[in-house]
Amino acid sequence: MKTRNIVFGVLGAALLFWSCEPNEPDSTYVNTAPVIKNQSFNVKEDIDNTYIIGQVTATDEVDNDKITFSITSDDSGLFEISPSGNLSLIQSNSLNFDIADKHTFTVRAYDGIVGRSAEITVNVEKPDPTIVLDFDSLELYTGEMATLTATTTNADELTIEWTSNNEAIAKVDENGNVNTLNAGIVEITATVGNASASSTITVNPNVYIAGFETIGNISNAVLWKNGNLATLASGNSKANSVFVDKDNNVYVAGYEFINGVKTALLWKNDEDPIVLSNGNGGGAEANAIFVDDTGTTFVAGNEANNGVFNAMLWRNQVGNTISDGLTSANAFDVFLDGNDVYLVGRQRVENENFSKAKLWVNDNVDVDLTDGSSQAEAFSIYVDNGSYYISGYQYIGGSKAMLWQNNNQSTALTNINLGAANSVVVNGSDIYVGGTQTVSQSLDYLPTVWINGSPSPVADSGSVRSVFIYGTDIYLAGYEAPNFNTGIARLWVNGESTDLGFEGQGESVFVK
Repeated sequence: MKTRNIVFGVLGAALLFWSCEPNEPDSTYVNTAPVIKNQSFNVKEDIDNTYIIGQVTATDEVDNDKITFSITSDDSGLFEISPSGNLSLIQSNSLNFDIADKHTFTVRAYDGIVGRSAEITVNVEKPDPTIVLDFDSLELYTGEMATLTATTTNADELTIEWTSNNEAIAKVDENGNVNTLNAGIVEITATVGNASASSTITVNPNVYIAGFETIGNISNAVLWKNGNLATLASGNSKANSVFVDKDNNVYVAGYEFINGVKTALLWKNDEDPIVLSNGNGGGAEANAIFVDDTGTTFVAGNEANNGVFNAMLWRNQVGNTISDGLTSANAFDVFLDGNDVYLVGRQRVENENFSKAKLWVNDNVDVDLTDGSSQAEAFSIYVDNGSYYISGYQYIGGSKAMLWQNNNQSTALTNINLGAANSVVVNGSDIYVGGTQTVSQSLDYLPTVWINGSPSPVADSGSVRSVFIYGTDIYLAGYEAPNFNTGIARLWVNGESTDLGFEGQGESVFVK
């Protein structure tokens, strides 16, 4: 009996030895409990129950036992933990920052024999802000304004910052108002917190074309802007030239028959036209307009004076006669180069029934571009640092498209073919001339652009009346119709044709 008591006493002591918890200070044990420390995690309010908030960790460096985790107390009832320590929300539960920005609960790390507990804190943060713009992309014209609207979430106390990646093309203010300045592609970005959204804006240049539309036997002065037509005058009128100044004011020079008299007019924006002259009742016409950086207007044309038409320059609507008054003359174009004013046109040869091509500079230079032995007219001029380029025609066994330059240099753009050069523009080292020409075995005149003397017809019939270079793009205005008959007003951009939608002619193109 005594021996049996001893055996049972030893077994009892062994059982006591292996089952004691390490948190019981008076016990003695061999297995070492896992070490788990208080831990915290930061998480956004808008997570779902599949999101792993974090992994609770514990170590058992002595025994290397497998550790499992469990939540022993959680007053919120929001959380669950996997045996491996992955912490997440219980299904259907969610966090709410406004209710509680912190949750604390107890997690036990257990090695299969003994365990220890630690306090786990989950800090709730407001979700990241989001931002969306109402347009991913837009197309605008230069000088236009558009407002981008941003829709945000989780950004009640944050300010939206607006930026443009190219302020030479477009600027944006603090309210998302975009002002376009030049043609190109620009990215407007709205940023709130660490979230951003962008809109790509393509800024196209405005294309202005002055000319006329034909209704029956009547021509009406019109202005096309980006393909939209505005009638400037109705009843026997014509718009000959358009110019847009640095402040985007739009000027048009032309004429209208008023009380049966051809009257030179200048239109500005949507204002009533300014009467330049009616030639004392004998008629007058405004053919070209140029505006300098001070806003001074220069209009070339002609007006009647005692039965003779004088070539005229109206400077700020004040008329100046530039021809000698001996024979009729007309100024078709005007150009400013520094402080010098250049005009070109024609003047009738005395005692002859034809004209010679003319150049006038300021008030004191009068140049004959042709010798007066045959019909010739100068229609257009471009000046670059004192070097001038003048286009027109001269009758040399037929009408020839001509280009005149300094030092009496003249070039026939058409030799065998007939033609006329109506407009000239210089861009860098390249000379662009627009006009019309025939081709062999054809009586049709082809609207043509010559680049450095090389012709490129853009249609089967008609005429190019005006050339404008914008960047690397070539804009041509004119019409398409056989044998100079009034046809369909046209715009060609890099050779691609656009029907302006009316019978008539595009006389002048300006791009800005």
